[in-house]
Amino acid sequence: MIFYLLLTVFLAVCIVLIIVILIQRASGGGLAGAFGGGGSDTVLGGLQNREMVKLTTWLAVAFVVLAILMDFIPPSRKTADVDELNTAPVTGTVPSNTSSTDQSGSPSAGDSAPLETGGGGAANGK
Repeated sequence: MIFYLLLTVFLAVCIVLIIVILIQRASGGGLAGAFGGGGSDTVLGGLQNREMVKLTTWLAVAFVVLAILMDFIPPSRKTADVDELNTAPVTGTVPSNTSSTDQSGSPSAGDSAPLETGGGGAANGK
């Protein structure tokens, strides 16, 4: 429950931080000038550049703190734990092996697959 509350606040901080960064007045115009605004014509036109920097700083600090908190508080899980899955009894049958190998994995006598002998290639340096 607390994780999802932190996640909601985190997403809100992310969106506001993006908006504040995009509307800041920069010396080169930045993106604030790209949207037809410039200087005091931005959405928060009454705020000076100094206040915008303070707001950006506080939002960045909140972003980092919330990210760290969310890392330490895991989300609630409604699925089985891995340890529970490993101790669960196995039900069902294992299909029988229908290939021509015996239990040791070696081919049976009826197979006619040729065996390779060391007759060349990169392993022998040729």
